[in-house]
Amino acid sequence: DQAMPELNGLGLARRIRSLPSAVPIILCTGFLEPRLEEEIAQLGIAEILHKPYSRVRLAGALQRALAAGEP
Repeated sequence: DQAMPELNGLGLARRIRSLPSAVPIILCTGFLEPRLEEEIAQLGIAEILHKPYSRVRLAGALQRALAAGEP
């Protein structure tokens, strides 16, 4: 979630990307500032889910993010 206390979603994504892993990241947010689009692209965030979202949209985002990471 982009709006977490102490560490927002992009901060967490930066930490995940500093690890030797290719974990897909899905960012969930109720509001996303347009100025962050470049950073989101640089971090390789697989999906952005805008709140509120349904279980069906979440399931689709998970499926696409995981499929994109497959060799």
